Amino acid sequence: MNSRLRPAIMVGVLLLVLGIAAARFAWPRAEGPAQLPSTPSQTASPVSSDGSPGGAPGGEEAARALPVWMLFRSEHCAPCVEMTATMKRLGPEFAGRVEFRQVDVDDPANRDVVREFGIRYVPTTYLYDADGRLVFQQIGAVPEDEMRERLRALLEKR
Repeated sequence: MNSRLRPAIMVGVLLLVLGIAAARFAWPRAEGPAQLPSTPSQTASPVSSDGSPGGAPGGEEAARALPVWMLFRSEHCAPCVEMTATMKRLGPEFAGRVEFRQVDVDDPANRDVVREFGIRYVPTTYLYDADGRLVFQQIGAVPEDEMRERLRALLEKR
């Protein structure tokens, strides 16, 4: 190798490594608020007891009395469709004990809540306890049995 090229290559590699390190630490992480926002989002669709969208929101008092499962999803994402089906199947089992909310990230009306939660990938799941504290978050699909156990554990802590 030409001795004149060696320093240039070393500088290039060093700049590449520094760029990767800077991007790694500067990239915002997909973390939801540590506390559930005080006013439930109008765009976070409540889910009825059968797990389908459209249940009654119940207001701020009701939202605070129950743990909340928030699912950020898209209709064009296979894992999101799977998580929506999981929510629908678990809905009747936890009806009246857990509030289910879905947020369609493709809906322009949801831009503010998607930005507030820092959503970059879907599906993204957040579980908040009855006091509104974040107790679980995951990007990607969560198996139904694991969600059932997490919801049961959340209810046992009440």
